[in-house]
Order: sequence, then C-alpha cells, then structure tokens
Amino acid sequence: PSILLVREGDDLVRTHNWTRLGEPTYPTVNSITLHFAWSLPQVLNGKVVAFSSPDEIPDEAERKSALHFGTESKIFLPLSVGGQVAGVISFAAVRRSMQWPEAIIGRLELIAQVFAGALARRRAEAALRASEERFRNFADAAPVYMWVTDTHRTVTWLNRQWLEFIGSKLEDEVKDGWVKNVHPDDIEFVIHSFANAFDARQPFSLDFRCRRHDGVWRWLSARGAAAYDSSGVFEGYVGSCLDMTDEREAKLQLENTLREVQRLRDQLQHENVYLRREVHERYGSGPIVGRSPAVRRVLVQVAGKQHHDLWS
Repeated sequence: PSILLVREGDDLVRTHNWTRLGEPTYPTVNSITLHFAWSLPQVLNGKVVAFSSPDEIPDEAERKSALHFGTESKIFLPLSVGGQVAGVISFAAVRRSMQWPEAIIGRLELIAQVFAGALARRRAEAALRASEERFRNFADAAPVYMWVTDTHRTVTWLNRQWLEFIGSKLEDEVKDGWVKNVHPDDIEFVIHSFANAFDARQPFSLDFRCRRHDGVWRWLSARGAAAYDSSGVFEGYVGSCLDMTDEREAKLQLENTLREVQRLRDQLQHENVYLRREVHERYGSGPIVGRSPAVRRVLVQVAGKQHHDLWS
C-alpha cells in the first residue's frame, strides 16, 4: 500500500491512498499524522525515512500503529517543490519484510519526482486561478471599462463595468462582438490604430464614440498596452476605457465661452477706439473741448481778462 500526503500550511492532508483489496487502510485524514510521529517530521525536513521492521521504529506510538495495521516495512519520500517539501509519498509492505537498498530507493525517488512535478503543476494552476480571480474581482470593482485580448488581437474578456455600460453579456461581446457598439464614423480609425499598436507591441491611446445601452453615443478614451508573462512571452493586450463625454462637453463649453469672451473684448476695444476718434473729431483735444461759437467767445473773454490782469 501507499499513501500520498499533501502539505497545506502546517498540516498534512491525505489526498490518495492505494491498497490491495482486503488490506487495512489508515482511517481518517485528521488522525494521519498521529500514526507517524517519528517518521513524518524527518521527511518534512527533506530526509528519506525507511524501516524494514516495526522493531526499528524508536517511537512507541508509531511502532504500535505499524503493528496494528500489519505494516512489515515502509519507506517515506519527500516531494520537493521549489526547494521546499510540499508533500510525502510512502510505500509499505504488509505481507513480508522488505529491505530498502539504494537501487530501490533511487527508483522510488524517481516516482516521487513524478508526483512532485504533478503537485507543482497543480499548485501553479491553483495559483494562476487565484491570481485570475483576484484580477477579475479588482477589474469588476474598478470604475473603468477593462478588456483583455489574446495574441491574435481577439478580445477574450471584458469586465462587469463594460458589460453594464453596453447592456450585454460577455459571450456576445468577446471576439469582435464589441465592434458593433462603436460609432460607424470611428470604426475604421479604432481598428486601424489598435492593429498598428498591436503589431508594434506599443502602448496606444485613442478617443472614439460608443453606443451606451440606452442608445446614447458616449465618448470613450481608450488606453492599452502589451502584456507579457514572467518569462517575457507576449500574451496579448490589456486595456481600459473611460467615459469622457462630460469632460469633453465641459471642455468644448469652456472653449466656446473663451471664444465668446475674446469676441466681446475685441468688440469693446473696437468700439472704444471708434468713440475716442469721434470725440476727438467733434470736440478737439485741448484742455477744454468744444468748437461752438459760444465756447469760442468764452475762451476769447478769458484770454482778454488774463491779459488785463497782467498789466494792471
């Protein structure tokens, strides 16, 4: 019989058990470590542990356990993943005593390596799934519309915000389904710009109109960049879109207001110049403005009085 134990935190969990029909098995996952108080601590430190007879077991509890289950001989091998012991596999003989020469141990270590490789792949797949799940949770909570493509420019995933904006399901929007939402006047520009950036593996940014679920056209600002795995292999593009309609309209309104202010300022300046010219032409530019006969007589009288006062 043999047992496969997988390390989960500080615990060991039995995932597989092989026995011949009619032979006893260790009863529960929770009690498995109680049966191997002597051997398991050594194996978890990376050591191969074996005995050819229960009499070789120094720990009384483990020796009694071996006798109880009829184990004559047993070997424990560590499953190393990334320099750490991730599990244990054991092989036992119950009908007769068995020696463990180096040749046999070497073959069993090769088997252990196969199991360790499978365990490493399982852990890597679990870590990848967990990472993807964290990314999706983050992306669904982000206040932007996020998307992912494969290495062939095909959209493979869109976040919840995007689907709610469009009012559609993921299966209807992946591949090229999203194109139907782009404004007809912007489709060629969007596809051409993305294709050029994709082929050059360059980041890009562009603005385009997209139809919201209520039929209203909204301006989206899109950003995208190439994604690579840890070994530098290209995996596709990851990007986001932000609804910039309100900001765009506010900017246009501000630009229109500034143009109107400039027009009014130019108009006022022109009117000011015109009025100054008219006053100059009509009333002159002396200290007293005016050309009427009455004004001239007053000026003559003032000038005569000043002459009389000078000689009196």
